[in-house]
Amino acid sequence: MRPPALVLCLLLPAAGAHAALPDDATIATELRAYVADAKQAPAVVVGVLEGGRTRIVARGLDDGAPVAPGDRVFEIGSISKVFTALLLARMVEAGEVTEDQLIGPLFPPEHPLREPLASITLGELASHASGLPRLPKDAGPLLRAAFGRDPYADSTADEIFRSVAALSNEDLGPRGEFAYSNLAVALLGQLLARRFGADYATALRRRVFEPLGLDPWPLAPLPPSDPRFVQGHRANFRPAPAWHLDAYAPAGGLQASANQLLAFTSTQIGDPPAWVRAAQRPRVGIDAAQGRRGALGWAVSRIGPREVWWHNGGTGGFRTHLALVPAEGIALVVLTNAVGDADALARRLLDPAQPAPRAQANGILSVFVTLGGLLLATILPLAVTGRAHAHAAGHRQRAPDRLDVLGVALSMGVILLLMERMGDFARVPWMAWRLAAIACAAGALYLARRAMPWPWRVDRGWRSGLRIAGLLFTGLVLALLL
Repeated sequence: MRPPALVLCLLLPAAGAHAALPDDATIATELRAYVADAKQAPAVVVGVLEGGRTRIVARGLDDGAPVAPGDRVFEIGSISKVFTALLLARMVEAGEVTEDQLIGPLFPPEHPLREPLASITLGELASHASGLPRLPKDAGPLLRAAFGRDPYADSTADEIFRSVAALSNEDLGPRGEFAYSNLAVALLGQLLARRFGADYATALRRRVFEPLGLDPWPLAPLPPSDPRFVQGHRANFRPAPAWHLDAYAPAGGLQASANQLLAFTSTQIGDPPAWVRAAQRPRVGIDAAQGRRGALGWAVSRIGPREVWWHNGGTGGFRTHLALVPAEGIALVVLTNAVGDADALARRLLDPAQPAPRAQANGILSVFVTLGGLLLATILPLAVTGRAHAHAAGHRQRAPDRLDVLGVALSMGVILLLMERMGDFARVPWMAWRLAAIACAAGALYLARRAMPWPWRVDRGWRSGLRIAGLLFTGLVLALLL
């Protein structure tokens, strides 16, 4: 088994005239800057295929874990689209479909398509040139995406077919022009699975993984008990819930390790099968000014002196990047467990002239806001105790009541949850939040005991109504944050 820290290998010279990718020491320096200085992610794994050999450099993962960094599994998000496009290319070679096949006849009869939807082709779906919107427009999926922490969970193929069939002409963009669409690729995967006669996972295994000589990868997050599991994180470095893509798996559901992705890249360069080469052929323009084009699943760009086939990925707690340079026979994998700028890191490794990922400009301000919010939560009980002391001393203060205590308790909960979601725990130790939560709990218990002889409310009329309305609103906010 590889040692769980940096894995160092001697390299064979890369094919082509360009300089090799950075050595392990240089990559380690870039990763240290990414994790420790720029605070882009708690951990990052970089994999390199060069000269027919692979190497792994990692930072931030648990060195005592029983699984080496190169075998730890990340959510790779939209890199999955490359595999759905390869499924199309392989089924085209097998004569099961064609790139210019219309999607209308492939739809379930219970969801018939009208024009111009019915005349969209499979190739247009794969190259993001179908005119379909990025996400569905019907209320159910939109609400789930807006308010859910696992926005694609429990989606079904029937839901996707229904969402597409319900699109109006105003929802569609121009055909033949690049417009990135998760909906289009999810639809493509489900249509291909329907044509194949099995579910998407089976079609992918039989038509992509097995022909490439690879074991299939999971389409659902690993359980935390699996030693290969990697925890994703939000921007503030708090744990993010895993994403279950379900019916949208063709657009972003695969999970993979750096070693698995490197094994895949070795099948894509050198002398790959004809259907793999067909998928790599550019078909649509993306950005003429930058010379960026779109193939089936791949974006093709010039990064420094290199022409690179690449795709990135992002879920609620991960950012990833996969890049091929077929002319040199090299590949690069970047896997991170937060939502930082993994693309900038990948570009930097492909071309040292590219700018390094930078820390957020409001780093110090976010630290003060986080600490200030935690302090505010802990001192809120003083507002009630201060009122009680003032009233007892004969000052013209309304006597405290139980509504005051309830309001403080709810407000402390709201502030703590807001800080958990928005506080900068990349720079502020998480222990600060824990200590604040303990202090808030102690303050709430103290107030509850002191308020036992107090009435529920001491005022009446419109003032009392406003206070109750405020309590109800604060409770609603707290419920939404839970």
